[in-house]
Amino acid sequence: VPDDPFFVDTLRGYFPKALLHYDDAMQAHRLKREIIATVLANRIIDVIGPLFLLRLREQTGADSALIVMAFETARHLLNGAERQAEIAALDNQVPANQQMTLTKALASALSELTQSIIDNGLQDRVSKNLDEVGPSLISIRDHMDEGLSSFESKRLSKLIKSLAKEGVSDDLAQAIARANFVSEAPLLVDLARETDTEPAKVFSVYQTVGDALSIDRLRDKATSAIPNMPFWDRLATRRLVRELEGQQAAATRLALGAESSDAWLKSMATPCSTLVKDIKTYTATNPNFAQFTLAAGAVRNFMQTAT
Repeated sequence: VPDDPFFVDTLRGYFPKALLHYDDAMQAHRLKREIIATVLANRIIDVIGPLFLLRLREQTGADSALIVMAFETARHLLNGAERQAEIAALDNQVPANQQMTLTKALASALSELTQSIIDNGLQDRVSKNLDEVGPSLISIRDHMDEGLSSFESKRLSKLIKSLAKEGVSDDLAQAIARANFVSEAPLLVDLARETDTEPAKVFSVYQTVGDALSIDRLRDKATSAIPNMPFWDRLATRRLVRELEGQQAAATRLALGAESSDAWLKSMATPCSTLVKDIKTYTATNPNFAQFTLAAGAVRNFMQTAT
């Protein structure tokens, strides 16, 4: 990772500005790789904490180097450095617990996008990942308001409201909140390419399908339940959530291949109704891992019928 040319500025940023014109000496520094690696490790710990690498290694099977590369990609895509600076600038202006709330929301967005980048084909250079995912993410972000389903729109509004308190600007709250709704961008890149469809359109259909099949609600309930689960259930439930994202994307592919998403959903009206009822039954009250497993099984059954 330290040998990636993308991190030239990371090395330069480590030294005082007065030394920046000694670029050749910096590049030849005996501890160049160690300096870059230390800065990258500190970035992760500062915003997400020391368990982040371990958790993603368990969830994805990726090694630490790949995780760091994916994190740096996510950090640049979400303007993470700028958001962190804006949160830090609120020192002594807003309560510290509100700064922690903002940081936690930013960490969640970075974590989710990092894992999505890993799960959907990490390139060997940060610049390649930015070129691959960046345009789709920007398209999704710019068309988010018209693309989000009613359920996800309510979740977004609720998150913005929770962040825009105690003197936090609406712009900062909006930026961090919306960063939590673009993690599917890497997943949708290939889908957009396969179907020759604009990413914003793919995102909109993905949202429509998720809403109609209640997969978005199932994913949200499962994600919300994870913190209160024992270790192995947490790990397995996180994998279930990733599987559900894939199933939602597969259903989106079918909908994009039809005359319209509405036409496809209409043709699947009976299986759709059955799936929604099953998900509601399995997740009615304080669902646990076993119930989420049954609900995910219902989604798999639906997809077998659909294909």
